[in-house]
Amino acid sequence: MSREVVVCCPHKYYSDSFQTFIRNNCRKDDRRWIYDLIDGRIDLQETVFCDEPEWMLCLDRHPGSDTRYLVVFKQLHLKTIRDLRQTDLPMLHQVQQEVRRTLRRLHPTWPQMDI
Repeated sequence: MSREVVVCCPHKYYSDSFQTFIRNNCRKDDRRWIYDLIDGRIDLQETVFCDEPEWMLCLDRHPGSDTRYLVVFKQLHLKTIRDLRQTDLPMLHQVQQEVRRTLRRLHPTWPQMDI
């Protein structure tokens, strides 16, 4: 499996060519599942713990031996972390609080400082 790592400055990130790269990457068939989740077409393989108007918390099906969770933001303009703005802070605080609450419920033996 090849992994592509791109490190860039804001000037490059907001360039037409890089934005085209992001749009094309989001259209790939193996990324379709996230848009199905956002549209409410959740298949039986997905486990959703929180489904809020702006985001959802899911079990990450990433292969591995550890349990991972995934926060999916429903705003389609949020393609990468660079797309977050100061106006998103209230939503991010809500995500933090609810994810902590959910993880404490799901994993009561986890140390509090780790979640």
